[in-house]
Amino acid sequence: MKNDRLEQKLTAFFDGEKATVTQMRIERGTTMLDQIRDAMLDIGTILEEDLDRGIYVTRVTGGYRSAYGPIIAATPSDDGVDVSGIVVRGKKKPVLEAMAAFEDALNGNPPKPRRRHFGLKLFLLLTMVAISAIAFTCNYLFPRFIIPAQAATVEYNDAVEEFNSIVPRYNRAAAGVDVGNLRGFVQEAQGLSIQGTDYVSICKAIIGGNRAEKIRGDTDIIREMAKKLEDEIPVLDAIRNPSEEWVKSKLKEVDGIDLTQAVTLSNDPNGMLGKEGGYTSCTYFTTGYLGKDVVKGATPVQKGVDGGGAIEVYQTLEEARARCEYLSGFDGTVLYSGSYALVGTMVIRTSCLLDDDAQYVLTGDIVNVMIDG
Repeated sequence: MKNDRLEQKLTAFFDGEKATVTQMRIERGTTMLDQIRDAMLDIGTILEEDLDRGIYVTRVTGGYRSAYGPIIAATPSDDGVDVSGIVVRGKKKPVLEAMAAFEDALNGNPPKPRRRHFGLKLFLLLTMVAISAIAFTCNYLFPRFIIPAQAATVEYNDAVEEFNSIVPRYNRAAAGVDVGNLRGFVQEAQGLSIQGTDYVSICKAIIGGNRAEKIRGDTDIIREMAKKLEDEIPVLDAIRNPSEEWVKSKLKEVDGIDLTQAVTLSNDPNGMLGKEGGYTSCTYFTTGYLGKDVVKGATPVQKGVDGGGAIEVYQTLEEARARCEYLSGFDGTVLYSGSYALVGTMVIRTSCLLDDDAQYVLTGDIVNVMIDG
């Protein structure tokens, strides 16, 4: 049996290959063209549908063959179906298997597709990725990044705990005094947070840019902050209603201050010494920034604030603030007596006969000796 139409049709699909055509007839009685089409669809991909000549050409994959499987063609005959296939490089077996699969499909038994184990493949792929990630983490990330960052974080937390232990003592010392005119001081210190040292927290920190070197740098900064806070506590204690002797000793350290004199009940020009709401001490001073004969008086108390200035000490911050509020009422008037600054529970006053720059510098020099220990 030979079907020239099928052979001519398949010759166009040789695609430059040295190939031959093998043919067979399937004895099954009258077969419709649509039956051939359905069987072809069951076993592969239809390459050509020649309805005029009643021929279907198909590449057989069968659900498990490669995309380059055998090519067969089929057409109805008087007593069945004629089938032809392309034999490449003398390999006839794949073509015969394809024809047999076509016959089975034509008889209602299409080949069952082999199960594709996508789930297993995905599992194996993910397993390989996980193993690679674990190996990479153990051999590279852990010794180079994670372990050093974890050790650095432990030291960081130690520094934080030290800082946090100082915060309550600082805040107790700062309560009831004013630090607004003290450089670097805060009215209320805030505690810092402890960082997690588990692997997840460390990995997150590393991803965020906090490697061991940066963590160590932050640790050094916190230790410096803790030392600074510790050193400031005695200063805060000192500026809370300090003694007359302490004030006079500090004024002697200020360049530009000549003489100092504390008021007594008998020579207090304001009559506020020891009174309710008044100062607990008041020390006047003279300054070389003014000529000796500019202000009348033989002593600093007699010269008053005009002679240089004064340090008024109050028992509470509220009383010191009330004094500043009172003095502010003379700002911009003929009764203006000079600058005033609130430090701790003290009011630092300077002479109105000094220009603004001199008042500012003198006040700053006084504040500096008070906080420098």
